[in-house]
Amino acid sequence: DTTSLSKFFKAARKSAPSVADHHLYAKTGLALLAKPERQQCLSKIKRLLSVTDTVWHNHYYYAIARFSELVQSAPASEFHHHNYEGGLIDHTLEALHIGIKVSLGFVIPPNTTPESLAGSTDKWRFGVFIAILAHDVGKILTDMEFIYKINNDFVRWSPWSERMPIGAHYLVRYKKRAENTATAKSLHEKAAIGLLPQLLTKEASLWLMSDPEL
Repeated sequence: DTTSLSKFFKAARKSAPSVADHHLYAKTGLALLAKPERQQCLSKIKRLLSVTDTVWHNHYYYAIARFSELVQSAPASEFHHHNYEGGLIDHTLEALHIGIKVSLGFVIPPNTTPESLAGSTDKWRFGVFIAILAHDVGKILTDMEFIYKINNDFVRWSPWSERMPIGAHYLVRYKKRAENTATAKSLHEKAAIGLLPQLLTKEASLWLMSDPEL
């Protein structure tokens, strides 16, 4: 109800001052990625991938922008690395840059004949990219809760069912857990698969699905 959600706003400001000490407004993925330091990291990622501008914008950049719009200015962790406003985007871009660089030192797909590499390497490289991009996205489902306010109404946001309305005022906080078990810590990794369709174009999805091993 409106009263309990209003209390959420007040509690969020106290429980996560580094994230919720001022108003956050939902932005498009493109707007969130417009920061110079993020654009610089994106340029490094594109250079590593060596793909055409069309492929980059239609599939790779599309996926990153959709990811950014999904996680908004969420932190990457509550108390550890990148635990600040926008930390999840920054952490993921850094992970993409490092992870793709590392992957270039491996022959992929593994255990493949040289004759079949030409038709599979680009697809597997994209698979690596998506795996890194999605590795922490499940946190917005399992670890965090979001409330947004629009037209004076408070709404609890579910990333599974809708996009957060662009321009809406929102707050995010980490959920309280009764137990800090290994299962709870890894739950976001399993939940990521539920958000994967929101990161892929139809063409990219069919492309990945055409390789059962991938």
